[in-house]
Amino acid sequence: MVNNEKLIIGKPYEIVVKENGRIIKIKGSELTEDDVIMMVEAGFISKEDVDFDDCVKNIAIPTFDEIVALINSKFIGWYGFFKKLYKNYPSIAFSLALREYAIAARKNANIKIGDRVYIVNLVDFSVSSILIPNNKGFIQGMDSIAYFPTEESAKQAVNAVLTGLSGYEK
Repeated sequence: MVNNEKLIIGKPYEIVVKENGRIIKIKGSELTEDDVIMMVEAGFISKEDVDFDDCVKNIAIPTFDEIVALINSKFIGWYGFFKKLYKNYPSIAFSLALREYAIAARKNANIKIGDRVYIVNLVDFSVSSILIPNNKGFIQGMDSIAYFPTEESAKQAVNAVLTGLSGYEK
C-alpha cells in the first residue's frame, strides 16, 4: 500500500497500489472484513495496514428490528414467539435480545485472554467491566453471557433493546 494511513473496518477507504507497472486506485464506501481478506490475499495490503483496535471502537450496533429479523430468518416464527415471551417473561426476552446484540458487537472484535470486556447487570442495566482470566472453564462459561468489547457498545445495546421491547407493549 502506498499510503501510510491505516484502514478502519466500517469506514470509507481509498488505496493506491502498484501492480505489474500499473497504478490502481481502489476505493469503497465501507471497508468490510471480506474486503480486507481479498486485498491481503491479492497482496495489495498487509494486515498491518488495517487498524483492528480502532474498528472495535466503531462497531455499529444493529437496530432492534434488524436483530429480530436476523433471528427470525434463522428460526421461522421466532418473532411471534419473542413477542409472546416478552409479554409473559420480559427479563428473559431482554436477556435473549441482549445476547444477540453482544454476538453482533463482538463480530469484528478480536477479544482474547487478558482483555477487558463489559457485561450488563439485568437488574438495573448498569455496565461493569471484567478481565478475561487465563482459565479455560471461565472462558467456556463466557459463551452463556452477553459480553461486549466496549462500554459504549454495551450501553447502545441496552438502549436499543429497551426501545425495541417497548414497541411490543402496544
